[in-house]
This record gives sequence, C-alpha cells and structure tokens, in this order.
Amino acid sequence: MKVGCNERHVTTWDEPDHAFYLFPAQLLIACTSAHDFDPLLVPAVTLLHLICSTVTINGPYKSHSQISFKTFYDGATIRYVNDTPTPDLSRGIHIGEVPWCLTKDGDGNVGWCMRFWIPIPFALFQRAETRTFKVDAKVHVNGDEGKEGYLSASNDFTLSRLLRGLAM
Repeated sequence: MKVGCNERHVTTWDEPDHAFYLFPAQLLIACTSAHDFDPLLVPAVTLLHLICSTVTINGPYKSHSQISFKTFYDGATIRYVNDTPTPDLSRGIHIGEVPWCLTKDGDGNVGWCMRFWIPIPFALFQRAETRTFKVDAKVHVNGDEGKEGYLSASNDFTLSRLLRGLAM
C-alpha cells in the first residue's frame, strides 16, 4: 500500500488567511499477484485511518515558533458543486463517493485506489511561506481463508503560499 500525492509541492499565490487549500491524494492498494487479481472484487477494508499533520522544522533555519496542524478522516465524503470538490471544512479529510476504484500503473501492477482530499488552512502560513505535511494511512483488510491484516503507508508534501506584495 502507498499514499500517492498528485504533486509533491504546490505553490499558491495571494490566498487570504481565512481560505483553505484542498490537497488531493490517493491511497493505493496493490495486488500481490497479477495472476490472482480479480477486477470484480473490491478489497474488504474494515478500518480506515487517514491523518495529515505538519512536520516541525528544527535547526539553524528555524527562526520562530511554528503553528502545528493535524486533521484526520472521520467518515466525511466529498461532494461536488459545479464539478468542483467541495468539503465540509469542519469534517477534516474527505474520501470520494466511490471509495475503491480499479487501477493499473505504467509497470502493469494492478490494484485499487481511493481518492481523498485534505483541507489545509492558509492561516498556517502566517509565519512561514512553505510548510511540510505528512500523510499517514492505515487500513485493516479482511481476506479469504482468514487472511487479514493491517497495511500502512505514509508520504509527505509541501505547500507554499506566496504573496505578491512580499515576493515581488
């Protein structure tokens, strides 16, 4: 299993403190054997934990205290308004309406993916232009013949909010 980020770094311009950035990501579960893969079966995921938090920067370049941030998935499903994913910002991480979709990568590996979105408040960028975030995922999958277990993965990404008045 892995957490896939469409982009590892995103730069935004002139976003107000009260706005949010909706970061898209995917959770990928690969089939261990393409021979045993059945595209009609969907993984029996019984527990899903998604957490996104800021990564603290330490060392000589840390000039001030940083605002920490942590959000998680609590069962929210994304809704669309005029073909734009629109979350309920009070609910944290949102998953897609169809949780698991068949996927195949360029190397021929097959499996399932679940899209999710992380709302990140721009208020976190009052003291820093760029922040690093870490996404941790853990799922419990039931399998045939008593084969079950936990899968976990993590990934990180950066988000920058630049202001034209300061950057130019």
